[in-house]
Amino acid sequence: MKTNIITLERKKIVTHNGTKGIIGEMYAGGRIWDTIENYNKAILCDTVLYKVKYRNVGRMFEKYNGRQGMIDKEVPKIHHGRGMIEIEVPNRDAILFHIANYPEDLEGCIGMGKKDCGTWISSSTKAYCEFYPIVAEMLDKNEDVVFVISEEGL
Repeated sequence: MKTNIITLERKKIVTHNGTKGIIGEMYAGGRIWDTIENYNKAILCDTVLYKVKYRNVGRMFEKYNGRQGMIDKEVPKIHHGRGMIEIEVPNRDAILFHIANYPEDLEGCIGMGKKDCGTWISSSTKAYCEFYPIVAEMLDKNEDVVFVISEEGL
Protein backbone atom coordinates (compact mmCIF):
# COMPACT_ATOMS: atom_id res chain seq x y z
CA MET A 1 0.00 0.00 0.00
CA LYS A 2 1.23 3.48 -0.87
CA THR A 3 2.21 5.80 2.01
CA ASN A 4 1.82 9.55 1.50
CA ILE A 5 3.70 11.98 3.74
CA ILE A 6 2.54 15.45 4.72
CA THR A 7 5.56 17.39 6.00
CA LEU A 8 5.44 20.55 8.12
CA GLU A 9 8.63 22.58 8.44
CA ARG A 10 8.37 25.11 11.25
CA LYS A 11 10.16 28.34 10.25
CA LYS A 12 9.70 31.07 12.86
CA ILE A 13 8.04 32.02 16.12
CA VAL A 14 5.84 35.12 15.96
CA THR A 15 3.46 37.10 18.16
CA HIS A 16 0.11 38.36 16.86
CA ASN A 17 -2.26 40.32 19.13
CA GLY A 18 -0.46 38.95 22.18
CA THR A 19 -0.67 35.30 21.10
CA LYS A 20 2.55 33.47 20.33
CA GLY A 21 2.45 31.48 17.09
CA ILE A 22 4.56 29.37 14.76
CA ILE A 23 4.69 29.97 11.01
CA GLY A 24 5.89 27.20 8.75
CA GLU A 25 5.58 25.55 5.36
CA MET A 26 3.66 22.36 4.65
CA TYR A 27 4.20 20.01 1.73
CA ALA A 28 1.71 17.42 0.40
CA GLY A 29 1.03 15.95 -3.01
CA GLY A 30 3.73 18.06 -4.67
CA ARG A 31 2.22 21.33 -3.34
CA ILE A 32 3.30 23.82 -0.68
CA TRP A 33 1.32 26.01 1.73
CA ASP A 34 2.20 28.36 4.56
CA THR A 35 1.00 27.27 8.01
CA ILE A 36 0.13 28.86 11.34
CA GLU A 37 -0.05 27.25 14.78
CA ASN A 38 -0.72 28.44 18.31
CA TYR A 39 2.69 28.10 20.00
CA ASN A 40 1.26 27.15 23.41
CA LYS A 41 -1.01 24.44 21.99
CA ALA A 42 1.12 23.12 19.11
CA ILE A 43 1.96 19.45 18.57
CA LEU A 44 5.31 18.63 20.11
CA CYS A 45 7.99 17.92 17.55
CA ASP A 46 9.30 14.45 18.32
CA THR A 47 10.02 13.09 14.81
CA VAL A 48 7.07 10.71 15.06
CA LEU A 49 5.01 9.88 11.98
CA TYR A 50 1.43 10.67 12.94
CA LYS A 51 -1.41 8.88 11.16
CA VAL A 52 -3.86 11.09 9.26
CA LYS A 53 -7.53 10.14 8.92
CA TYR A 54 -11.05 11.53 8.55
CA ARG A 55 -12.90 12.81 11.62
CA ASN A 56 -16.65 12.61 11.09
CA VAL A 57 -17.89 14.18 14.33
CA GLY A 58 -17.60 17.47 16.16
CA ARG A 59 -18.25 21.16 15.76
CA MET A 60 -15.75 21.65 12.93
CA PHE A 61 -17.16 18.66 11.00
CA GLU A 62 -20.64 20.19 11.22
CA LYS A 63 -19.39 23.65 10.23
CA TYR A 64 -17.27 22.52 7.27
CA ASN A 65 -20.06 20.36 5.88
CA GLY A 66 -22.41 23.36 5.76
CA ARG A 67 -24.52 22.52 8.77
CA GLN A 68 -23.35 25.42 10.96
CA GLY A 69 -22.78 28.84 9.44
CA MET A 70 -19.76 28.31 7.21
CA ILE A 71 -18.99 31.74 5.80
CA ASP A 72 -17.48 30.51 2.53
CA LYS A 73 -19.97 28.36 0.62
CA GLU A 74 -17.19 26.68 -1.41
CA VAL A 75 -15.89 24.71 1.55
CA PRO A 76 -18.91 22.39 2.01
CA LYS A 77 -18.76 21.66 -1.74
CA ILE A 78 -15.25 20.19 -1.50
CA HIS A 79 -16.15 18.09 1.55
CA HIS A 80 -19.07 16.23 -0.05
CA GLY A 81 -20.05 15.03 3.45
CA ARG A 82 -16.56 13.66 4.15
CA GLY A 83 -14.87 14.34 7.46
CA MET A 84 -12.31 16.83 8.59
CA ILE A 85 -8.70 15.74 8.14
CA GLU A 86 -7.38 14.81 11.58
CA ILE A 87 -3.86 14.13 12.83
CA GLU A 88 -3.86 11.28 15.37
CA VAL A 89 -1.74 12.60 18.23
CA PRO A 90 -1.43 10.50 21.40
CA ASN A 91 -3.25 12.01 24.39
CA ARG A 92 -4.79 14.75 22.20
CA ASP A 93 -8.16 14.91 20.47
CA ALA A 94 -9.39 16.60 17.30
CA ILE A 95 -6.09 17.98 15.99
CA LEU A 96 -7.28 19.12 12.57
CA PHE A 97 -6.13 20.91 9.45
CA HIS A 98 -8.47 23.87 8.89
CA ILE A 99 -8.91 27.48 7.84
CA ALA A 100 -7.11 29.96 10.13
CA ASN A 101 -5.09 33.12 9.63
CA TYR A 102 -3.88 33.92 13.14
CA PRO A 103 -2.41 31.89 16.03
CA GLU A 104 -5.31 32.95 18.26
CA ASP A 105 -7.69 31.14 15.83
CA LEU A 106 -6.19 27.79 16.82
CA GLU A 107 -6.41 25.43 19.79
CA GLY A 108 -3.78 22.90 18.71
CA CYS A 109 -4.83 22.51 15.09
CA ILE A 110 -2.92 23.61 11.99
CA GLY A 111 -4.12 26.48 9.84
CA MET A 112 -2.89 26.98 6.30
CA GLY A 113 -2.58 29.90 3.92
CA LYS A 114 -1.04 31.10 0.69
CA LYS A 115 1.25 33.84 2.01
CA ASP A 116 3.33 34.48 5.12
CA CYS A 117 2.41 38.03 6.17
CA GLY A 118 4.93 38.32 9.00
CA THR A 119 2.87 37.42 12.08
CA TRP A 120 -0.10 35.78 10.28
CA ILE A 121 -0.95 34.01 7.00
CA SER A 122 -3.36 35.07 4.27
CA SER A 123 -5.74 33.32 1.84
CA SER A 124 -6.49 30.52 4.28
CA THR A 125 -9.77 29.46 2.65
CA LYS A 126 -8.14 29.26 -0.77
CA ALA A 127 -5.26 27.18 0.64
CA TYR A 128 -7.65 24.85 2.46
CA CYS A 129 -9.72 24.38 -0.73
CA GLU A 130 -6.49 23.28 -2.49
CA PHE A 131 -5.20 21.06 0.33
CA TYR A 132 -8.37 19.20 1.28
CA PRO A 133 -9.08 17.49 -2.09
CA ILE A 134 -5.45 16.33 -2.39
CA VAL A 135 -5.44 14.59 0.98
CA ALA A 136 -9.07 13.43 0.68
CA GLU A 137 -8.21 11.65 -2.58
CA MET A 138 -5.41 9.78 -0.80
CA LEU A 139 -7.73 8.78 2.06
CA ASP A 140 -10.56 7.85 -0.32
CA LYS A 141 -8.18 5.43 -2.08
CA ASN A 142 -7.43 3.87 1.33
CA GLU A 143 -3.80 4.93 1.03
CA ASP A 144 -1.83 5.52 4.21
CA VAL A 145 -1.30 9.19 5.00
CA VAL A 146 1.16 10.28 7.68
CA PHE A 147 2.21 13.65 9.06
CA VAL A 148 5.68 14.65 10.25
CA ILE A 149 7.00 17.89 11.77
CA SER A 150 10.49 19.36 11.35
CA GLU A 151 11.86 22.22 13.43
CA GLU A 152 15.15 22.57 11.54
CA GLY A 153 14.13 26.05 10.37
CA LEU A 154 13.41 27.44 13.85
